[in-house]
Amino acid sequence: MTPQLSMDEALVKKLTELVEENIKDENFGVKDLAGQASLSRSQLHRKLKAIRNQSISQFIREIRLKHAMNMLQNNAGTVADVAYDVGFKSPTYFNRCFRNYYGFPPGEARQKYSSETSSEEAMTPLKPIHPNKQNLITTVVVLFIFVVITMIVSITLLNNDNKNNERSTTNTISANKSIAILPFRNLSQEIENQYFADGMQEEILNHLSKFKDLKVISRTSSEKYRNTNKTIPEIAAELGVSYILEGSVQKQNGSVKVFIQLIDALKDNQIWTQNYLRDMQYIFEVQSEISLNIAQHLRSTISETKEEIIQKPPTRNMKAYNLYLQGRYFWNKHTQEDFKLSLSYYQQAIELDPDFALAFAGLADVFFSASRMNWYPPEEGYAIAKDLAEKALRLDSTLAEAHATLGAVACWNEMNWHKAKEEINQSLQLNPNYATGYFFNAQLMEITNQLPQAIEHLNKAIELEPLSPMMYCLKGRYLFNDGDFSNAIKEIRRSIELGDKTSAHIELFLIYLYIDNHSEAFNELEKYLTNIGANPSLFEEIKTNYITEGLHRAIHRLIQEEEKQDVVNSYFIAKLFILLENQERAIDWLENCYNDKVSFIYGINSDRFFKSLKNNPRFIALIDQLNLVDQQL
Repeated sequence: MTPQLSMDEALVKKLTELVEENIKDENFGVKDLAGQASLSRSQLHRKLKAIRNQSISQFIREIRLKHAMNMLQNNAGTVADVAYDVGFKSPTYFNRCFRNYYGFPPGEARQKYSSETSSEEAMTPLKPIHPNKQNLITTVVVLFIFVVITMIVSITLLNNDNKNNERSTTNTISANKSIAILPFRNLSQEIENQYFADGMQEEILNHLSKFKDLKVISRTSSEKYRNTNKTIPEIAAELGVSYILEGSVQKQNGSVKVFIQLIDALKDNQIWTQNYLRDMQYIFEVQSEISLNIAQHLRSTISETKEEIIQKPPTRNMKAYNLYLQGRYFWNKHTQEDFKLSLSYYQQAIELDPDFALAFAGLADVFFSASRMNWYPPEEGYAIAKDLAEKALRLDSTLAEAHATLGAVACWNEMNWHKAKEEINQSLQLNPNYATGYFFNAQLMEITNQLPQAIEHLNKAIELEPLSPMMYCLKGRYLFNDGDFSNAIKEIRRSIELGDKTSAHIELFLIYLYIDNHSEAFNELEKYLTNIGANPSLFEEIKTNYITEGLHRAIHRLIQEEEKQDVVNSYFIAKLFILLENQERAIDWLENCYNDKVSFIYGINSDRFFKSLKNNPRFIALIDQLNLVDQQL
């Protein structure tokens, strides 16, 4: 007679059968098991904890690993084949889990156990050795003495350390977990396959960005070293990192070959190299495998949940993925024509895979950026961006970029500052190395008149994107608005060194006029007009006006010229009218900014130029329209 199973045993048997039925499905996880068992996740978690002292993920993984051991013993395939057959998304992750569970790598499974070893013994995981009572007492006494001695020595050493040494140690640890990923070389015969190499670089960067204890330099800053002649130590010093990753990609006949080398930039030597040759269908596994290997070499850790996110394929349709990469490639060029191409590729990707969350997030980025640059009607563009970002998050709630886009739309279109902060913070929770998230947060703090916090967030963005001229220019403006004129000028000059030839000179022109350094102001104006290709006679005329009729006449002439432009800089003109002490005309132009949704308008509460307008009824009404009355986040 078969003994009757207890309720607990029956539940475990049922759960085991459910996992075994879905053993090959890499996406079968906690939610699926709970659903098929007709239990909520919390109910299932509590029951497994009580019965087996395991989480649901541990329970599923154990079954997968036991099946893997059986397959390996029976020569059912290579380690990689077995990993995929039992539902692991990456052989690297499988190797790690197998070793942790059994105490040796899967490659040794066949030789570890001979044919006389029972299957049950072979499938037994490592267990701790339990000493007898007498040995336990002895061990405890010895350990106690050792701990006491260690504490005494440690306290003595700590007292002899000074604060500088402590700071030095902390910085060393931090620096050892910083990395920049240089542009990957395209070794394919087709030059146009560069988009694929760039996509590989960006996907690995995005994976590594999810590691909270890593500092990962943004793609924008790394891009500046494409085709560079600089040495690895020089690049690392400029970017402030300890490690550099280089790579090359060759795509041909349905397969892809990737070569990777991780370099200790301080010593300028390789610490890890690897060649990968895989079918194109396994490209996502290669990306996650490379990322996890790099993290392992840098001794970085990540939560189980985020590791699963890294290993989750974004799409099963490789044609859609190729189109997505081309959309990303053109989006990164940041020109109006390239934005149109990007939009087209993203739309084609979505047509092939209507559940491709990353493509929806990319398309949302296109519409948001085009709207903010006035390349697309802002009101309509922001609404489309919001719909697309929400669609992306319905498909995949872990996309930091989509949360950031929703936050940006809430900020610059809806003036819902609290919603903006919530979404932007969520993006940074998902991707702690997301420079754009910190950049948006800085602007949000500026909008709500919290300049010290704005500078703090911007410093973090600059740490991750150290070669962005725009960020240094913005930091200079924040410092100026906060009353630190000297450092403001230094930061904006750094922006010019990094390649800003237009907005930085205008910022300096305005600052120098504000502090009554007219000579330097007109030097900066001349550089600006030269760099935008203005007729040289224009500056000579403005300078002559200044010499013969004074500053006001020169500024009036500059305003006349600015009003003729195809795209009028209303915010700049408003500041010029403040310098002319004409408050009403300044507010006229600020109201134009508001009506045209010019993004600068949202920062008027913290802008030093408009301090004199604080008690003006029209200005107060504008602040109210912007939903900026008593806003603190």
